[in-house]
Amino acid sequence: MHIGILGTGFGKYHGSLYQKIDPSIQLTYWGRNSETLMQIGSELHCDYTTDISALLDNQNLDFIDICLPSQLHAEYALLALRKNHAVFLETPAVTTIEDGLAIMEAAEKADKKVLVNMFLLYDPYYRMIHDLCQSKKYGELKHITLYRRTPPIWGALGSDKIAMSLMIHDLDFATWLGKDLKLISCSVTDNPDHTGAVIDCLLSNEMLQIHVEGNSMRSPGTPFSVGYEATFEHATICYQENDSEAGELAECTVYTKEQETKISFPPEAHCRRLLEDVLHDFRNKESSALSIENALPALKTAFALGKSVQL
Repeated sequence: MHIGILGTGFGKYHGSLYQKIDPSIQLTYWGRNSETLMQIGSELHCDYTTDISALLDNQNLDFIDICLPSQLHAEYALLALRKNHAVFLETPAVTTIEDGLAIMEAAEKADKKVLVNMFLLYDPYYRMIHDLCQSKKYGELKHITLYRRTPPIWGALGSDKIAMSLMIHDLDFATWLGKDLKLISCSVTDNPDHTGAVIDCLLSNEMLQIHVEGNSMRSPGTPFSVGYEATFEHATICYQENDSEAGELAECTVYTKEQETKISFPPEAHCRRLLEDVLHDFRNKESSALSIENALPALKTAFALGKSVQL
């Protein structure tokens, strides 16, 4: 396969994983910084260009991996689709519903796939909850709290941005767990300068309640933290991961009437598995769990949260 990669941040990480999965894969990078491109070219032994037209005119590419700032995704995805390329989008995929619909329309017209990096669907700590819902090992999942809390390391994430830029990952997972979720309630606390916010929302259908918290108001020096508490009929599962200068610390515990069990998984293996499926799905014609159509429910929920905050 030959993959075109737009962007040299996450794009470099994606490229290194592609080559670990299949050393025969060819890569061509596009970016604006020639020095950075030269360094990537040397490290990954790949081609690169600062000419986006030259890259998109290359019809030997199997797909375009877009790892640019989210506000540029739609522009470059549409350019790629109009040049008859399939597309893989880093998350968040788009910043407006209109952009998402435009990409889907262009993909249908070009008869090309557009996939989205919904990485929580592959994180083993989160996938475990989905699998337990399917197996009913602990009965029905009745309630889950999902949270993502960060100090100011991602730039300004006020109430106008936090749902799409921080909470979208948990919303991907929430809309995978529960179908036809409705936004029941939403509350917001905002910094006076709108650089940080806390959003609490409750999503629900007839079977499940999902509480999602996004917090970008943590003080500098506080660890970036993600996790959940899942309440099944016969078990409670608690997961927390803290990421700070001291390193990553993950802890997951299953509590039942009979015992308390610690769970652990190898770090980062899920990123490779996701990209393995991306490669497989672009090689084959069947539909993909990572399609932009499957990302749309979370995007719609994020936009609904944004509208609730503005009211």
